[in-house]
Amino acid sequence: TVDRAMPNGEINMGKRIFLFSSAFIKNTILGLAVFETYENTIHKFAPPSSPSTSSSVSSSFTSNESGNHSHGIGDDDFSRTLVSHHFLAGLLAGSAHSCISRLFEILSAATATIPSITRSAKVEATTVAMTNFMSKMRNIIFFKATGGMSFMPSTIHHAIAHSLLFGSYEWIKRLLIRQFEQVEKRDRMNDEEEFAREGKKQKVKICS
Repeated sequence: TVDRAMPNGEINMGKRIFLFSSAFIKNTILGLAVFETYENTIHKFAPPSSPSTSSSVSSSFTSNESGNHSHGIGDDDFSRTLVSHHFLAGLLAGSAHSCISRLFEILSAATATIPSITRSAKVEATTVAMTNFMSKMRNIIFFKATGGMSFMPSTIHHAIAHSLLFGSYEWIKRLLIRQFEQVEKRDRMNDEEEFAREGKKQKVKICS
């Protein structure tokens, strides 16, 4: 019998599909972990809604740490939560991202190392192979992943990055909404003054 070898093109295409699918699944899980951690943290920190708060039209952002909000921002958990809590939620979300990403690296390293241990066990003692395997896994878990940063620097990096991302977004959003409200209020006052002047002119014409 003659073995029929699969063309290189089909092998490369299959490998590309596998790599794309695995990366897609990994990034999907990481994204879900980040946003679920962020949203659940915000829901826990958000104060309960009250009728007086939801109907308030006062300025919402007199300071960065004020938990008040204006009618334009809305009355949901994200708007009622302090900006500092948004930074904290981002910090936790980034930490979750780093931990789960490290778990994927451990699984990837384990699946890549175990077959080589099985082959090497044929020519060298099993204890030596297992010692090398455990040493490599310790490096991955506690110190350095394959081609990546150490665990603690990686966690700090992701935590700070996500904290700045979510916190600055919420801070800028509130700041812009406040500016839009001030412009809208000024335009409304100008329209009312213009309407009052037009009314006075009409009265003068009628009287004359």
